[in-house]
Amino acid sequence: KKENGSKVIIIGDPDAYVFGPFEYELVYRVSHPFLFHKTEDELYWNITGTDWESAIPQVTATIHVPNVKKEAFAVDCYTGKYGSGAKDCSHNTQNGKVIISAQDFLTVSVSFPKGVIAEPNFVQRMGKFVFDNWYYYVFLILCVGYTLHTILAWHRNGRDEKGKGVVIPRYTPPKGLSPIACGALLDGKIHSRDFAAMIVLLAVKGYMQIREEKETVFGVISKKYYSFQLVKKLPKNAPEEEKKVFDAIFNSATSRLAITVTLDSRKTCITSSFRKIRDIVFTKLVVGGYFATHPIKTKNRFFGVGFLAIILSVYLPQFLNSQFGVFHGAYFIFGCMFVAGSVGIGFSHFMTKRTRKGMLVKEHVEGFKLFLETADKHRLAWQEKEHIFEKYLPYAMAFGVVEKWASVFKDLNKEESLWYTSADQLSLAAMVSSMPDFLSTIDKISISRSSGFSGSGRGGGGFSGGGRGGGGGGTW
Repeated sequence: KKENGSKVIIIGDPDAYVFGPFEYELVYRVSHPFLFHKTEDELYWNITGTDWESAIPQVTATIHVPNVKKEAFAVDCYTGKYGSGAKDCSHNTQNGKVIISAQDFLTVSVSFPKGVIAEPNFVQRMGKFVFDNWYYYVFLILCVGYTLHTILAWHRNGRDEKGKGVVIPRYTPPKGLSPIACGALLDGKIHSRDFAAMIVLLAVKGYMQIREEKETVFGVISKKYYSFQLVKKLPKNAPEEEKKVFDAIFNSATSRLAITVTLDSRKTCITSSFRKIRDIVFTKLVVGGYFATHPIKTKNRFFGVGFLAIILSVYLPQFLNSQFGVFHGAYFIFGCMFVAGSVGIGFSHFMTKRTRKGMLVKEHVEGFKLFLETADKHRLAWQEKEHIFEKYLPYAMAFGVVEKWASVFKDLNKEESLWYTSADQLSLAAMVSSMPDFLSTIDKISISRSSGFSGSGRGGGGFSGGGRGGGGGGTW
């Protein structure tokens, strides 16, 4: 049977006792046991192995090398545990053979003149090298192939097509794109702030009212929390992402008008709907021709394969070593697969390709973001527009520039908002200052989502357990 990369031969019966001397004969054939040097050839062989459970009282090895005179032999032997340089052994050379004896584990080195053993030619040596090291080539091809595939996939799916290359202020968002879609088009991601922007968008449209409330204990404010009151239900033709956000806050099938729910009570629904909303938005952007492929699915595919390669880089060498004894290739396999997996994971973050249409609209979105960031420079372009603050506030939230957008309105007198109320006297400045806290609250909710060393045994350079051969054993 196979065990830890070694072939285990079981002799005898655990229920039968053998008395007195008993002889077992094992006959086996080994390929390529010799080392070929410039002036001589060598058999460097671990006779007994060093993995025995008990000591070996007597070992005798006879090495037959026909047609070699006794004075032509050069013999060394080593005893003891693995790595020992002890030579507590004796040898006797005769014409055509060498007899070596020890009372311990035994490794021998027997050198003899060249020409006795036919030396392999170049093709045979290369064939042996490839056969002995097959795992290097297999894993090198796999790792290099996967790495090249990843780079080529990035070249196809990770580089945006060209737009105009010019960003100028735009005073309106792209037609037909919600704040969450604009945010996704900008950086290829859906953030918790995008979800919060959609909640504010629904409130601004009059479907709900956001309430900032405070809980008091003995007249002292203990904490601030948010609740939502249903004002009216969404129409059937509302965008799909708006429906999903609305359902995460209210159950559209059962909720009645004027019902109020707290943000804390909807944590589970918000968390579970976040991924669905993300998939809806990116699917619409792909179908609309803005992205060449679904960014999240493409990223997850490459990230998953890369992560699997890194996991296998740890466990696969152990398995191969236990089954085939490829111990010396374990570090190579680990390094090869770890590097390939890391490349896959690294490139997975850049597998977002916008089409030319997507790039043109992205430049429009960037221009609109620029307008929201620098609105005071364009006061004449927007100051006469009614409810401009609320209308573009969800976009400012999705772009992460809500404070800059709101700062333009801080000194303006504004009538009380119907979509956002507070227990305190609510001014525009107070509403704006509460937005980061609202974003932070949404963010917290969304996130809770073997052959041995060969060498040579000549000239005292060997050791016990060195060379080919080896093994060990034990008793019942």
